[in-house]
Amino acid sequence: MTAPRIGGVIGSGVRVAEPTGLLGYIERFSAATMAPDPATDVPGSNGISVRIAAGVAWVTEQVSSRHDYCADPVTGRVLARIPLPAPGQDYVSASCRAPVFTR
Repeated sequence: MTAPRIGGVIGSGVRVAEPTGLLGYIERFSAATMAPDPATDVPGSNGISVRIAAGVAWVTEQVSSRHDYCADPVTGRVLARIPLPAPGQDYVSASCRAPVFTR
């Protein structure tokens, strides 16, 4: 287990990834109160992550391609699927202009 990882701040919310042993989740928290928004909770493995880049939330998970997508950063609604060539090795790095895929 590790500490929650902040994936980015946008508007009045903070996107966080939380590995919890074998499981994990991502969720949006209020920047003012740090209260979680249960409607944005996405369960996954401890490899699930979220990054804010180019105005959207980029969700990736090393062990499952079902969580490789970009989403509305407020609601979490999936906007588009992003197939990664090697999900176990590919990551989305936050950028000021556009996401950068690295291995």
